[in-house]
Amino acid sequence: MDKVRETAISMGEAAEYTFRNAGKRAEEMLGITKLNMEIFDLNTEINILLKEIGQIVYDTHTGKETDSQLLDKKLAGIDEKRVQIKTCREQIAALKKSRNCPVCGEACEKDDKFCRRCGQVLGEEYPAGDEK
Repeated sequence: MDKVRETAISMGEAAEYTFRNAGKRAEEMLGITKLNMEIFDLNTEINILLKEIGQIVYDTHTGKETDSQLLDKKLAGIDEKRVQIKTCREQIAALKKSRNCPVCGEACEKDDKFCRRCGQVLGEEYPAGDEK
């Protein structure tokens, strides 16, 4: 009878451990999904700004008077959104316990030696032959 009780306790502990890990993993996946949605929204906003910038450039080309401060503001907006995207990608990498390639930004496993997208040796800041 003691053996049955010990087995039941062990199984209960194993089940508890499994459920905790599953809950933690679900939380991580939810966080990653939210960050990916934020990246999508930021990219959409960037595309809108690029379209507006294109219109300003075309208006300048056709001789219409344009506001250079408005153009600078839109360009700064794109820069800001790209910084936010980079931050989101870093947060995703942290949740996945991975790292991003310094060249192409691809998320790689922390134990990977090479980037899966571009082949960059991970752990090196610049590709072989390229210097700052």
